[in-house]
Amino acid sequence: RRALRAGLLAGGLTLLAIFLVPWRELGEWLSATLSDLTGMPVVSPGRSGR
Repeated sequence: RRALRAGLLAGGLTLLAIFLVPWRELGEWLSATLSDLTGMPVVSPGRSGR
């Protein structure tokens, strides 16, 4: 029962974090991280590449 409560708490915190973090910021951070990892410029869906 304690494990279930911990799992629910973790799930709730994860959902809260997802809703609190703006999707655009997350996309920008992800694209920046991907470009750093791959060494290639990655165009994020938030802004147009043209």
